[in-house]
Amino acid sequence: RGLRVAGDHVFVDKLRWNFRPPKRGQITVFDTDDIATLPPQTHYIKRMVALPGESVSIDPPRLLINGKRVNTHETMRKIMNETHPYKGYKLVPIGHGANQQDWQMRTTNDVLRLAMDQYFTLGDNTSNSKDGRYWGTVPQKNLVGPAVLIYWPFSERWGLTR
Repeated sequence: RGLRVAGDHVFVDKLRWNFRPPKRGQITVFDTDDIATLPPQTHYIKRMVALPGESVSIDPPRLLINGKRVNTHETMRKIMNETHPYKGYKLVPIGHGANQQDWQMRTTNDVLRLAMDQYFTLGDNTSNSKDGRYWGTVPQKNLVGPAVLIYWPFSERWGLTR
């Protein structure tokens, strides 16, 4: 219940981040304008994993923030657990993608350092997700808000996002 699938319609809280900053683990909606390799004038939905000023890397299946394993958010713990269907966070496969940019996470030595106006997002299913590992950070100006509710289709997925 509440897991996202392509084609789901979600309510986005466009006001929350005017009063408090985004948090790690939130499902985040952002616009793609001025993000390298992404089509402009569209919206993406991913999970917020790194915040301004942090450094992020992946040591499969673990996500590392400032060199330490992230295990503070329940949903992220499930994703990183090797018994979960997604089997944790993965590196970008060698030779995958047309451009090899500095921010593409191809080895455990690749570390991305975020500026004070940048955020980093990943998809929950890293085996099938084009996410920040491929195109880098999301500028603060692109953040729309956290996704809070799947309202369509009206099925077992209807409800709060998680």
